Amino acid sequence: MAVHIAFEKSADSLIKKMVKILAGPYVHAEIIVTQTAPQIAHTAYSAYLQNNFSRTLQKDFWFEDQSHDYLSIPVTQDELMRVSKTCEACVEAKIPYNTRDMVLSQVPLRNPTERDLFHTHTLFCSQAAILILRSCLEERHPLQPFLAAANSRTVTPSQLYELLRPHCVPRCTEQVLLRP
Repeated sequence: MAVHIAFEKSADSLIKKMVKILAGPYVHAEIIVTQTAPQIAHTAYSAYLQNNFSRTLQKDFWFEDQSHDYLSIPVTQDELMRVSKTCEACVEAKIPYNTRDMVLSQVPLRNPTERDLFHTHTLFCSQAAILILRSCLEERHPLQPFLAAANSRTVTPSQLYELLRPHCVPRCTEQVLLRP
């Protein structure tokens, strides 16, 4: 069982081109949750510029290997359920996008005070991934020390990839979405 993080590497807009130049190869991150009962269903969760935290159902996915890289995070059934329920709660709460921290994430040596997921009022994509994983993975999960060491308000999608990559298995679209 796994939760996947999709890292977008396409630069099909001016904003994404600027992010790529300033922050590295990845311009966006999404959490992909796969439910297996009663049938296989994939849902992606993320924060998008000028939008509330949202869900995207598989029928609306654009994920492909040319535009995304993926990391697989092994989880227990309980952790998977917590990630799913927490993502859904963020969608229902209509948490707005954190434009300020996303823009300021490039300021060197910036170390703003962090809030946990339940006390933050805005989220940007990689911030959401860190806070959701921190709150949903077991305390003894191997990623917890690395998630705890990162300031979620300053981590770009590229930095999140570098943080997780040594501890997670890379996957391709077919493996993540269980395509034949």
